[in-house]
Amino acid sequence: MKLKDARHLSAEAQEALRYRVVNAVENGMSKSEAARVFQVSRTAVHHWTKAVANGNASSLKAKKRGQER
Repeated sequence: MKLKDARHLSAEAQEALRYRVVNAVENGMSKSEAARVFQVSRTAVHHWTKAVANGNASSLKAKKRGQER
């Protein structure tokens, strides 16, 4: 059975996942453990936590998908 990754989630669910991961790291979980627990890449965890640390928490927000018309 092939596991699905976070890309199958809705944009809103992906946003919530990003916030949960960052919150877990801010509350003491290691980045490696957060990546394993939430099944995302260690690199993604690093980018999300770095963005928040630099005052750019808005980068965690859901973005519009698809083609613009």
